[in-house]
Amino acid sequence: MRKYVGPTLVFGVSLLVAIVGYIYGKFDDLWVSLGVPVENHAVLTVGFSIFLLLIGHFLSTLMLTVGHASDLDRKIEAFERSLNSSLGGVSGLRVCQTSDAALTYIAARLPHAKKVWNTRVPAPGVGDYGSSEALAYSRAMKKAINSGVHFRDVVGRVFEERAKDISTARASKGADNYCYVLLPEPNVPFFNFIVIEDVAGFREVIFGWVITPVRGFEQECFVSNNARLIDTFIALHEYMITSYRAK
Repeated sequence: MRKYVGPTLVFGVSLLVAIVGYIYGKFDDLWVSLGVPVENHAVLTVGFSIFLLLIGHFLSTLMLTVGHASDLDRKIEAFERSLNSSLGGVSGLRVCQTSDAALTYIAARLPHAKKVWNTRVPAPGVGDYGSSEALAYSRAMKKAINSGVHFRDVVGRVFEERAKDISTARASKGADNYCYVLLPEPNVPFFNFIVIEDVAGFREVIFGWVITPVRGFEQECFVSNNARLIDTFIALHEYMITSYRAK
């Protein structure tokens, strides 16, 4: 943090420059020592004084600017402290500008995953994912499952066959790291989320995409490593797994 430079210091610098200008304006020794002809002393004295005044003005302006910048820094820091305080239990929240951006982030995180709690539930009338980001996400998910990642999936009817194929393929290899349940098609868009725990034990939740015919993947999504928020999403996921598997 830069220290605030107040008007008193600015005035002091300007006064010092003025005194220097006055001293050198009263004596011709400087010009004599430089070998300047006597007839040019007056002109040089005026010019040098103007130069010193301009330097003083420049320094004053610079110091005031630094002071204003420092004051702005303090206000920004105060705002950040207030914002962090107001967020409280939702610390570590970041924004992905679109759902496709969130899917790209997820695809990059899945190769490092150990456990995943995932949902894939589009709104009524919405088909399979079609964007390049969504396809990359699907490939990363399948690769993670085949590598042995503990993956629990809640899917909509659009993804039922795909989930069944993955489950059958894993079972044929004697693997039980993948399980899924079918969530009956909701009457309203579903609030999708995924919790990823990596091999180092770090957990985060990515949530917020509501897949609808109108908005597609364009709405913002959120990423958080807040423990209480993650526990809430895992509890919701476990509830859905238990409830719909029983049916």
